[in-house]
Amino acid sequence: MTAVGWRDVSFQNSSGSFLMGLPFKKVAPATGATIKMHWNDRRLYINPAGTLAALTVRMPGGQGDRDEVQLYFNQAITAFTLQDYTGHPVAGAPTTVTAGSDYNFSVEPVTLTWLLKDPAGGALRARAAASAAAPAPAPA
Repeated sequence: MTAVGWRDVSFQNSSGSFLMGLPFKKVAPATGATIKMHWNDRRLYINPAGTLAALTVRMPGGQGDRDEVQLYFNQAITAFTLQDYTGHPVAGAPTTVTAGSDYNFSVEPVTLTWLLKDPAGGALRARAAASAAAPAPAPA
């Protein structure tokens, strides 16, 4: 797996939505890899060279009430596994991923467990679409 590091990137996913100006950790895993997120990783852009047969992502530990993580996928993943930092499955996580999809997870405040918050990245796409649709300021 190639870790590119943190970037302030803009990219267009397969649905045509732009996600701009957000710091991402960009990785290019091979099939069968496990990506272990660190406690300060909050946005992960998974950018393999092609469709992966299998991938596991382990969420960061040390989370607090209302922490959030966003995962973005450039390619499809046939067998996807999402785990908490101890290796237990995350409830509601997808088991397959389509190219161009994104998912938001947040920490449940009572149990401090990761939960699927916003399937298919609706909140981020809506924010990006609203920003793109806003009229340009008139020239002065």
